[in-house]
Amino acid sequence: MKRIFQSRISELLPTFALTILLIAAMLSVPVKANPNEHHVYPEESIQGAINAASPGDIIIVHEGTYAEKLTIEPGKDGLTLKAAEGENVILNFSDRAGLGILEKTEGAIEVNATDVAIQGFTIIGYNITGELWDYQRSSKYFPTIKALSGADGLKVIGNEFTVPDGSVAAAALLIMDDCDDVQFINNIVTGYAWGVTGRLEDTKNPQGIDNLLVQGNTFNIPIIEGIHPRTGKDEGIGVGVQLWYGNNLTVIDNTFIGSFDQATGNYEDPEALCNHYAVATFTFYFSTDIIGDIHVRDNLMTNLYLGVGVLSGGSGEIESNSIYGNMIGIQLGQVSGIWATAPAARLSIIGNNLTDNILGIWVQNITLGIFTSFNNIAGNSQYGVLNEDPENNLFDATYNWWGDPEGPTVGAPPPASGDVVSDYVDYEPWLTAPLMPDPDGTGVVVSSQSGEDEALEYPDSNVEVVVSGSAEVYVSTYESNPGSGFTGDVGSYIDVYVPDVSGLTELEIRLYYTDAEIEALGLDESSLRMYWWNGAIWVVCSDTGVNTDENYIWARIRADTIPSLSDLTGTVFGAA
Repeated sequence: MKRIFQSRISELLPTFALTILLIAAMLSVPVKANPNEHHVYPEESIQGAINAASPGDIIIVHEGTYAEKLTIEPGKDGLTLKAAEGENVILNFSDRAGLGILEKTEGAIEVNATDVAIQGFTIIGYNITGELWDYQRSSKYFPTIKALSGADGLKVIGNEFTVPDGSVAAAALLIMDDCDDVQFINNIVTGYAWGVTGRLEDTKNPQGIDNLLVQGNTFNIPIIEGIHPRTGKDEGIGVGVQLWYGNNLTVIDNTFIGSFDQATGNYEDPEALCNHYAVATFTFYFSTDIIGDIHVRDNLMTNLYLGVGVLSGGSGEIESNSIYGNMIGIQLGQVSGIWATAPAARLSIIGNNLTDNILGIWVQNITLGIFTSFNNIAGNSQYGVLNEDPENNLFDATYNWWGDPEGPTVGAPPPASGDVVSDYVDYEPWLTAPLMPDPDGTGVVVSSQSGEDEALEYPDSNVEVVVSGSAEVYVSTYESNPGSGFTGDVGSYIDVYVPDVSGLTELEIRLYYTDAEIEALGLDESSLRMYWWNGAIWVVCSDTGVNTDENYIWARIRADTIPSLSDLTGTVFGAA
């Protein structure tokens, strides 16, 4: 028996070895340098083309309406599914039952291969309004595109997500845990209760959704309403971007337009529930460390219950956004009897226009390292900043414009001068003039650069800063004179802030001008000098001059100058 068994094994070895080699070869198939194109026309099947495609192939779908569930399985890495250029290609997922999508958690398009692209379609979602409220309110059910954990590198680009008139769809893009490097770019999303959302299946062992980029999209966000199944309270749902757990969430250059009416909204009761917001992150609930790396920049957010909610976690920035006409502009941390209570931490909130909200910034629960400066916080009807942190942690809100040169109103609304700030808010010193709006309409002209023995450029402020040593330097531009008037004023006013001057030996500030500007003002170019505002009067800098060849006014700041390096904690400069 032993000899016969060995003989049979020896007979099988060549075939067995060949099978192993074939499997290894299949697993390591590279994406082709010259992909094949598959063209799909009406009455043909997109899924059939997907099934026939090899890794890296391109499927081009031509004008028409297609109604079929689509699945991109493992082994289709690098596949591109796109509408033919200039043609109206509709993917209609409004009849899930007719498409054979029987499970509520199934995606109409399910992706489980890496580096897939979905591009250029009009996508009609399933109307959820007839479903039970518990199904409507959860991003888990009825997703349009569902990225499974094997869909790293998914790109959803240039699509229009729509719904039938009078209806609401669920998630445009649902990303499952441990799916990384997803991009959602230049899409229009209208009528979806959830725009882009991430979801955990196992909260005890979360892997995270890392490197999510949401850029250049327009989200028209509805509110759908129901009764919370466990509390019996009124509840509203409508979300642009939500991430439960992960790192490096980047949301830039998007427009978020909600359906919330400040005058008639039903959710001003703090005990009610309204999850109607542009961006919310919950990156701390399922981790022992405060993580997040959140980057929310250059977005417009209006007519929402909440603009940006860092409801747990942090570590990043909310920068250069225009957040106006909302119930709440920014919420930091959360204290809740329903969801977990968690803090926000390590955030820079810089260069935002927070205007005409009911609450500009609502601080619910914070810990360390939140830096909130160089924002326009004005016209918010109840509070510019309301701090209700349960531990009474002080909220740093220095160097902001509060809508009045005399600063904020301290105490109960309505304001006597600037926006109201509550207790436990550090608001001094404040800016005495508004900051200049960005040309693109989001945020204000403010930026930070770091460098060592180099020139740092701030083109939006017409400023260059030459660093001798090393430092991080903030430069912002005022819309008007933040001090008293002075003769020969050039009309440019900047604020220079250096958080830590210990690594500096000298800072040279260069404010650029044009010959036409100086000629129009009737000024002698050779007499131009830089001034600084000492809090009471404009004072000429002690080491200043003009470079008439390169058209900039300069001031060198050292330990022995006026102003000195130690004065660069929000120092205002002008020129005359």
